[in-house]
Amino acid sequence: MCGRYLLRNAPKEETHPLWSEFWRNISVFSPRFNICPSEESPVIRRVAGELVCEPLKWGFKPSWSKYHPVINARAENVFSSKMYRKSLLQRRCLVLADGFYEPKGPQGAKNRPWYLFEYEDGRSFCFAGLWINEGFTLITCEANSLIAAIHDRMPLIIDPRDQERWLAGDLDEHGIQELLMPRDYPGMISRPVSDYVKKPGNEGPQCIAAVGSA
Repeated sequence: MCGRYLLRNAPKEETHPLWSEFWRNISVFSPRFNICPSEESPVIRRVAGELVCEPLKWGFKPSWSKYHPVINARAENVFSSKMYRKSLLQRRCLVLADGFYEPKGPQGAKNRPWYLFEYEDGRSFCFAGLWINEGFTLITCEANSLIAAIHDRMPLIIDPRDQERWLAGDLDEHGIQELLMPRDYPGMISRPVSDYVKKPGNEGPQCIAAVGSA
């Protein structure tokens, strides 16, 4: 499960040409260190055949659902799930980020240590997402060797070479399935951070402070 991520830096044209083309659609960028469920965050999606970058709310809820909005969708189940299948085929999106957090230990346990996962060079990336009714969910998959030491699931990151393919309106089921496979994230590192980030509403660089310095 991924329940916190961050987006500290607006993308630069020289490193993120796909992003920068759509970033103009958002007039003001505010660095975020603790993006939580139910909050708005920038995503790239296809609307009426055109790609746009705009804020959507983190939480996926079809109009017929009686349950709370869902923040994560398991890659293993998205094709067979009534909730996700249509969005998987027609409403895929890229969720902009430059890091994410995971706590270590059983859910519900007290005083779990928190870890930040980010690329060593600080570059930004895109999670695979699905959207509906102006809300989105992150697709998760089995954790790779780096993340498995902390958590058994991880958000699925789309390789920059596959970002346009993921958003393509004519991508077939086989192509989608290929992009849903777990993979290593070369260059990604993890480090322990203060548990300041666990509280929704806490914001700013203090969220990524090393343990003991918050």
